[in-house]
Amino acid sequence: MSTTRLRRRAISIPGLLVVTMVAVVFAPFVFGLAALVDVVRRRRWATVRLTGFVMNLLAIENLGLVRTAHAWIIAGLGTRLESKRSRARHQHLEYWYIHEIYRAAERFLDLRLEVDEDSHLTGGAIVIGRHTSYGDAALPALLAAESDPPIRL
Repeated sequence: MSTTRLRRRAISIPGLLVVTMVAVVFAPFVFGLAALVDVVRRRRWATVRLTGFVMNLLAIENLGLVRTAHAWIIAGLGTRLESKRSRARHQHLEYWYIHEIYRAAERFLDLRLEVDEDSHLTGGAIVIGRHTSYGDAALPALLAAESDPPIRL
């Protein structure tokens, strides 16, 4: 592993843990403030729901870190990452990650995804997308994983 990657992980992983701890400590205050904003602006709890979504994202990120570390350990501390089982495990982890974020968006933001029956893929396909946001990048992965049979990206 390159020193740049190690340096980046040495900053981002502890940073995520610190942000999560701070968010948990201040959650009662933040949720209270969000509720006050929603009552004053009569926004149907939009700020509270968005705050809940962000807190849920932090939980998913942290659990994803634990699951990724576990997958890395099972892969012989990274020595067998190219094996078929390791690739399948990581693909499942990727699906779990995006599916949990989608479920959180459904729950907190009332997001609904509708796909016309006619538009299901019946054969091979190449999807080339210009990913301009997190959702643009994640949506094809979610749709591919939930298709029957699953499509591998």
